[in-house]
Amino acid sequence: RFATEVAFLNSYLKSGIIGVILDMLIVFIPAYFAINRSNNNFSKMLGMYLIFHWLLYFLEVPRMLDIYYFFFYLIIGLCLTKSFRELTDTEVKYFFQSI
Repeated sequence: RFATEVAFLNSYLKSGIIGVILDMLIVFIPAYFAINRSNNNFSKMLGMYLIFHWLLYFLEVPRMLDIYYFFFYLIIGLCLTKSFRELTDTEVKYFFQSI
């Protein structure tokens, strides 16, 4: 068996405690920037989503290469983008309307 049902155990089995710590930093650093250093509510919601995703990391979220995986890292990218975090709520609304 190459995988378990819990993402924490997969990371722990494949890369040890260092891999789990790196996974934690990959989630918490963008969440911190999104929650504490953003001007719009959408970034704050994305940061909270990352925090809740970390809680599900211990329950039941297997790491598989699918569309959910790509959207998760897209959210991390949005949370780390300084120009997106500096937008106001109306500018975020106009940004998504222009797409």
